[in-house]
Amino acid sequence: MSELPAGTPASTTGERRHYPPGVVFHAPHCLEGGNRPAIPIDGAFTSFPTHELHFCFGGMVPEGLLDVLGIAEIMPYIVVEPIAFGDHLYRPSTVKPADCLDYLCAVCRGTHGDEVETLLHALATPSPGR
Repeated sequence: MSELPAGTPASTTGERRHYPPGVVFHAPHCLEGGNRPAIPIDGAFTSFPTHELHFCFGGMVPEGLLDVLGIAEIMPYIVVEPIAFGDHLYRPSTVKPADCLDYLCAVCRGTHGDEVETLLHALATPSPGR
């Protein structure tokens, strides 16, 4: 597993956080991006730091300019495609970004933290009628 793409911004709050599973960024005109809404690229880079760029970006992004500012000037909106990693257990990798609470999962490049926190919250919340 490689490090995060160059130019990927860290959390804007400066706090450490959980990372969601990796996603693929598409140009809004890319058919493989599906029928998903386009969102601002700067927010997508911050929310999904372990993204991959789909080949639809080929030729539009000057070589060596794979940062949010360079791409945002060319394409301010993108489509985010979730990747179906399938059910898996957290398997820590050797990559731990500075603003991340834990090592990234070697399978999905997320931390699985939000899933755990959601489950713990659901278990702690009494059911109606109790």
